[in-house]
Amino acid sequence: MKRTGSVIEETYQNAMEGEMKTMGAKVEAMQEEAEKMGGELKTEFNQCKEALRTKQFMATQLLENLKYVTGDTWKGLKEGFEIAAADLKESITKVHPARLIIGINSPVLLPVKPVI
Repeated sequence: MKRTGSVIEETYQNAMEGEMKTMGAKVEAMQEEAEKMGGELKTEFNQCKEALRTKQFMATQLLENLKYVTGDTWKGLKEGFEIAAADLKESITKVHPARLIIGINSPVLLPVKPVI
């Protein structure tokens, strides 16, 4: 059952939902860039994209769970979400096709960070 949270909590959740949509759109735009570049770069990005989608799913689930808890549990989940979202944002930057093509970063992503 969805709980009724404070205005601050709901405002935070709405803002973070917007941020998650923005990150999802970035991944889609990166996919389009990789498609245009083709070849090995496309293959490397597609491998990385799966890890990005996993991280995106985990962050989204934590954010969704914030709607159903209060108090210290909400604070704990919020912290977990923030860690997961920061990890996703960092990973998106690291695997951007333009960065891969000039060799700034390795396309290999670190494992998903556990969220407690």
